[in-house]
Amino acid sequence: MKIRDVLSIAASLGLILVSAPANYAQSVNLKEPEPFQSNEQNPLYGGSGLNPMQLIHNANLLNSRSGADFMEDTNDNLDKAAQDFKRQQLIRMQQQQELQSNPETTDIN
Repeated sequence: MKIRDVLSIAASLGLILVSAPANYAQSVNLKEPEPFQSNEQNPLYGGSGLNPMQLIHNANLLNSRSGADFMEDTNDNLDKAAQDFKRQQLIRMQQQQELQSNPETTDIN
């Protein structure tokens, strides 16, 4: 009878020891996985607490230009570029007319 009790206790302990790793693995899998490993950093914000979106927002606030100001500057720049183009075009056309009217002034050596 004593051997029977020892065998049943040994069998019970054996079952507990065999099933313990399976129970542990199940409990580990139930945890929410970490988004990054301990040596990784968030690629968007890094580990420094620096938020690039906040930097952009702050830069826009410091600039203090409205959309209307930007559009006015853009239109002014376009007008200036068009005037420069027309001026250069006129100069080139005048140079071509001078060359065509005075062919003897061009010397080819």
